[in-house]
Amino acid sequence: MVMTAPAIGGVGLHVRAGRRPNVRRLPALVTSSAHSRAEILRARRLGAQVVFLSPLFETASHVGVRGMGAQRWCRVGLGLGPVWALGGISPARVRGVPSCCAGFGAIGAFAPCGARATVFHDCHGGPLRTVAKDGAARQ
Repeated sequence: MVMTAPAIGGVGLHVRAGRRPNVRRLPALVTSSAHSRAEILRARRLGAQVVFLSPLFETASHVGVRGMGAQRWCRVGLGLGPVWALGGISPARVRGVPSCCAGFGAIGAFAPCGARATVFHDCHGGPLRTVAKDGAARQ
């Protein structure tokens, strides 16, 4: 399970583009967004355990930005360790998540509580989990 940003109950922290946040000590679990190879590498240097490369598909959170699509998404993350997909993932598009992907995240698309939750799924097993804005984890 992963959490939404900036932190839920002190469990972890989500950072943008691998940029070090203004905190004394990083929590045990750090996730990061990335939109390029350079940002994936920056997140790795920071020590992020999960790096989300986005957008895989067109998404409402990046208006006017074309999704990378599966082939380009895989090329961008190639050889940089496990990379997770984010961006435009919905129940209808989940089959289009490329096999090179370690897992995926979706904001509200799979959660019964709508846009107030983020869902993360490990493509190599493990249950689909949601983390609501109130921090309650659900399966």
